Amino acid sequence: MDVADYVSQMDEIWRPTVERLRSYCLEHLHGYHELMSYGMPTYEFGGNPEIAFARQVKYLSLYILRKDVLDAHRHELGSMSVGKGCIRFQRPEQIDWSLVESLIRESADSSESPC
Repeated sequence: MDVADYVSQMDEIWRPTVERLRSYCLEHLHGYHELMSYGMPTYEFGGNPEIAFARQVKYLSLYILRKDVLDAHRHELGSMSVGKGCIRFQRPEQIDWSLVESLIRESADSSESPC
């Protein structure tokens, strides 16, 4: 399965969200390799995964593996469920798309090693 297959198999509630997330990654992650890793769309640079996302049973996980980038925006995530490198969205309407775009764009610009 490739990323396009993954997206096409998404349920109709989450498919537009996942399509938009993928388009942001493709738009801002120049020089990154898009692949399926650990069963989820992943964007690697220099062999290191930096961004990934996966639809879980109760939420969509967005992995931002540049700790400096996620930490710089933690305060903007408010009451969202946020871990060391993962943001969990329970509903598509919870997603602040300008924030997600900033996280992706800044990940590409960060010089810190991914966690």
